[in-house]
Amino acid sequence: MCSYQNSLPLFGLVGNLLENIPPLVEQLVQCHGSYVDYIVKGLNQPDEHVQSSLAFILIHVCCITSADYFKPTTKLGESVLTILNTSSTKSHILQTNALGLLNKLLVMPSSQHMLLDINENGLTFSAVMKKLLISGKHDIQISTAQCLMVALSKDSYQNDLALNLLSADVAEVLFEILPTSNELLMESALCCLQLLVKTETFFTKCHSVYGLESIMRALEQALCMKQHKCTMYSLQLLEVILEKHLTGVRLFSSSLLTACLDLIPQVFNINNYQIGLECVKVFSNLLRKGHMLSPVPFKDLGIVLQSVSEWLSKTMCKTSFGYGKYPKRTATFGSTPQGLSNTLMRKSQATEQMLAIIYKSSRLLLECMDDPLALEETYCPPSQTEQSESTSIERYQQLLVSCLDSLCIPAVIGNAGLMSEGSICKLLYSSVNQLLETKYSLQPFVVKLISGGFISFTLEAKKHIRQEESRLQMDLCLTKCCMSVIMELHPNVCDLVKVTFENALSNLYGSFKQMIAELLETRRIIDSHHHCILIMMYMVAYHQDSPVPPNVMLSFLDAYITHQPNLSSVSPFFLHCLLFLLSKIFLERKESLCEPSLDMLVSALEELGNKEQWISGDIFQLEWIFSSESICQCLGSVSLKKWLTAEENVSEDDCKEIIRAIMSQNASCLNTVLDLLEKGCERTVSGILQIFLEMGQKEEAPWELVENKCRQSLKMMFIGNMARLADHNVIALLSMISLSRQKRVSYNEDVKLVFHVVKYLCSISITEAGVGAACAFLTGSLIQSSAIQDSTVASVLMSHDGFIPCLEENLFNKDAEISSCAITMATLIFGCQDEIYEGKRINFKIGDILAILHSHQHVKVLAVLKLLKEIFLSKHDVGKFVVLKQDASGHPLELDSKEYRIVYMCLQQLAVKDTLNMQENAVSCMLSLLTMLEKKDKQLAEHLLRQPWNQLLVSDLISCAGGGTIPDHVLHFCFFMAERNLLLAIVKERHLEAICKQFLVIKQDELTPDDTVVKLMTKVFSYDIELIKRDEIEAKLKSLN
Repeated sequence: MCSYQNSLPLFGLVGNLLENIPPLVEQLVQCHGSYVDYIVKGLNQPDEHVQSSLAFILIHVCCITSADYFKPTTKLGESVLTILNTSSTKSHILQTNALGLLNKLLVMPSSQHMLLDINENGLTFSAVMKKLLISGKHDIQISTAQCLMVALSKDSYQNDLALNLLSADVAEVLFEILPTSNELLMESALCCLQLLVKTETFFTKCHSVYGLESIMRALEQALCMKQHKCTMYSLQLLEVILEKHLTGVRLFSSSLLTACLDLIPQVFNINNYQIGLECVKVFSNLLRKGHMLSPVPFKDLGIVLQSVSEWLSKTMCKTSFGYGKYPKRTATFGSTPQGLSNTLMRKSQATEQMLAIIYKSSRLLLECMDDPLALEETYCPPSQTEQSESTSIERYQQLLVSCLDSLCIPAVIGNAGLMSEGSICKLLYSSVNQLLETKYSLQPFVVKLISGGFISFTLEAKKHIRQEESRLQMDLCLTKCCMSVIMELHPNVCDLVKVTFENALSNLYGSFKQMIAELLETRRIIDSHHHCILIMMYMVAYHQDSPVPPNVMLSFLDAYITHQPNLSSVSPFFLHCLLFLLSKIFLERKESLCEPSLDMLVSALEELGNKEQWISGDIFQLEWIFSSESICQCLGSVSLKKWLTAEENVSEDDCKEIIRAIMSQNASCLNTVLDLLEKGCERTVSGILQIFLEMGQKEEAPWELVENKCRQSLKMMFIGNMARLADHNVIALLSMISLSRQKRVSYNEDVKLVFHVVKYLCSISITEAGVGAACAFLTGSLIQSSAIQDSTVASVLMSHDGFIPCLEENLFNKDAEISSCAITMATLIFGCQDEIYEGKRINFKIGDILAILHSHQHVKVLAVLKLLKEIFLSKHDVGKFVVLKQDASGHPLELDSKEYRIVYMCLQQLAVKDTLNMQENAVSCMLSLLTMLEKKDKQLAEHLLRQPWNQLLVSDLISCAGGGTIPDHVLHFCFFMAERNLLLAIVKERHLEAICKQFLVIKQDELTPDDTVVKLMTKVFSYDIELIKRDEIEAKLKSLN
């Protein structure tokens, strides 16, 4: 053969032939083995072109399928590694061909161990690979990484090679080249690292800590370049590192953790299911306390969790059922075919990953909730902590509950055939159990978990799931939920109930109907089973759900009672469950137990100590209790009291409907209600009165009986408990009596009760509402007393020393109703004709009276006018008008002539108002004032009578009549003036005829020659007034004479 250098053209020809005609390779190796050895030997030649050409030929030779034809030698491996080790001074083609040859050798099983065992003067496979990776040439680095992938993918020596590479710090070099813009280089490096992380040494040597930042930068770079494959590989590598990283070794710095939490939501913007699912796994593995810092950033974790749940919800069940109840399952267990569709598979994967996140998050919560250093609020200022309604860890927990409630549980229940096997059910119940271990309240969620949909699904799933651990988690979940709700409702439930429930639950599975049917048909009397089913049915029914049809439930309850050797010896809680379920059945079907069972139940209830504790106080239970005479005698009073004192029941509309229905069906109900009213229990009285007040407005109450009971109850409260009087109950009772009066119920007033109400009105601690109720009651008492010409009530009022100051204070109260009541009371007192006052004096501030008279409060103005009239006409010197000034002794000064003139002018202004009622009251009040002043100050009265404005007043009043009949109050005023010979001074000539005719019409059957009207007519004749029709008046007078 020629020298290698002279044979260079021939080597090039052979290489091209082998590349273009693959069958020649096998022929060359079989027939010309010495030539192949010659080529291998030539790799040691110093000429780079020769080495490159020979390496190209050997690349094709190594492609031969049969290992018997060509077996690489150690010399060949050393030559290739030597070329690559010194390739920094070599040509690029030589490096490329040498790496290609190395790749082919690594593929051949016979050469794998040979290459890895080479160790000649520091020449090793790991050292050469590291040197090539740091060359900085992307194509060389890519080829090197591909060689590493081929070598590491061989299971036979993967661990040994990985150890050598890690010892040579190849992993660190790969991490350094990760954040690159070369997609193929990044992909190759990531694939190599994915193979290296399979060894434990990767983590024990802390390569994960060193490379985490590079992975994060590579992920960010891949997202920017929109390279989905690199993004996928980065997430997979990150997932494994987060999962396998050693506990106790810090992985994240603060900046890296923040960067990781920021990148995860960005990944979900990629429309790729596999990438999104891998990102979910990354977040799931991140949820370890060892990966967190102090404090744990629950706020940021919550933001990421929302992004994860939103993405998963696109695949999972999207319907949230709120905090009502879960739906019944829509698929049959075991009905799903073997080959799952892509949609079902994805739904299964998404549900499993969401449950894994919830499980790991709840574990993180348990680890952090008792560690103050892990809570963000520990590092916040006190002022900021006080302003927040909940902590960040509580908000994160609520977010977990929301995901479990709106996504996971509906998905599992709605796809029972898919979810009943495998790890999903175990994850579901483990997550719920772990969440329930947290110290933060989850009561609304727990209440929802006892709904019929969830409990029924759990029991039926137990029947089809074989894994014992999964079934234990299901039993634990049901026990925790049921016992949590029971202890919330009945804190005094004994431990025996819980033990009984736990022992029986492990042996119960299937539907409620099947379990009950089995117990009834086989007549197996296993008390714990009966008790357990009773509790679960109670939980479901409590949640407004129906576990089984009413007839099946009634059969079970009947059997439960009759099979108990001594019903009174069972726990009172089981009796409570019985009562509740029987009430629900009666609500739906109006059916109850058979007589023997009912008698046994009543006997057991009679021996029950604290009955009120075990009665639910619900409306439907109340209706059932009053449907049976025996049950009513035993529980009627207690149940009614508890129902009436439950604040949430009092305001419900159906409460009134139910009590009306009970009263119509059971005559003893009303007496029971009224008996409770007499006992004076604060909340009971409130509940009863709320019901009767509303019924009273619709005229549906038996008022005579109710008012009598209200009076007795009020008197007992005043007499027996005055120091600790419940103000709102007194107000309600007073309002009830006042409402009864409006319904025209009449009673003789109880003087003692009136006296106590006066004391209540005059007490220091009375509220504004109490003042109003007391004033309304006393006003009604005065009205009733006046109707029968009795002044006893007025005497009681005036006899109390504090009444007059209290009345004076409330006459002009800002509350219109209180002020009106006070004014009416004063008016009625002044209208009383008996001598009951004896030195009593009520002072009226003229300024306040004038303020009301000048106001636009029409009703209040009329009330004040009536009060003024009574004061002016009163024969007793009780009412005194005073000004704000005081005399030398400190007493308020009475009105002088100036103030009286102001009052008179104000009345004149009211007399010309548009409304007839206002005119009548104002004129009547004017006449009363003038009458009083004639007795008190005749000169002032004469002065007011002769004022010219009286003429204007009469003229305006007559004009208001519009030429028709003159109103009576105008005639009364004119008649008043005529008696004082002042009519002609105030009446215009054109009105005189009309006034005279009106007098004649009114008085025609009563006139006598000495009557004032006749005398007036005579005076009229003495004047030469042409406007008057003398003939008519003469004829009338003659007929009278």
